[in-house]
Amino acid sequence: MSPAWLLAALLSALLVSQNAELDLSTIACSSTSLQQLYDVRAFFAQRLGSPDWLATCSEAALKKIVQRCGLGGNSTVFELGFGTGRLLQVLVRDVGVHSYDALELSEGQLNATARLRQGEALGHVHLHHSSRPLDFLRGSDGVGAYSHLFALFVLDAMSAEDIRDALMSMHSLADERARLCVATMAEVPSWSVALYKAAWRVLPLVFGGGRRPIRLRSLVDPGAWAELES
Repeated sequence: MSPAWLLAALLSALLVSQNAELDLSTIACSSTSLQQLYDVRAFFAQRLGSPDWLATCSEAALKKIVQRCGLGGNSTVFELGFGTGRLLQVLVRDVGVHSYDALELSEGQLNATARLRQGEALGHVHLHHSSRPLDFLRGSDGVGAYSHLFALFVLDAMSAEDIRDALMSMHSLADERARLCVATMAEVPSWSVALYKAAWRVLPLVFGGGRRPIRLRSLVDPGAWAELES
């Protein structure tokens, strides 16, 4: 191995070890950067005609999440960060929920999702866009009490303060026996996670679209939400 490659390997190992124990919930991309990224992704999704290449999880995994959350025909759903509408598709096509409201940061993403899903029987569906989604949640008159609230692979792109704020805002939208269904990149002690964290620190928007492993449990108010499954 040449000295240059050896030096590169040593520097990479050092970068990984320095970030292995770092709590990335204290570091986040700006909402403006994320909005611009999602607008670009939405542009290409519309041109390609299929959003599936942007999926953060498989359809089978998505259906398993829905099954564990106990939805049915009477369910009223709110989703924070609906992305390309894959959860919307499953809930309308396979479950037949009573209603579905959702909020997205990117106007481009909203337009792309509405266009890609326009041929489906959407029923009582309302898609919203706001460049300040937390302010929208706190002040909107167009949302009500929901039986199920979803935030799938969206909180892990937000700052710790915004995550807490989002969870409390969603709590105010929940009915008495509502379920909050959340999925994030998990912070677990493994070499692959440490490697990802190091790469994310260098190019956060490239790796995971701004999403990074977080310790979500520490950000949930136990007085508002009781953990059922993890």
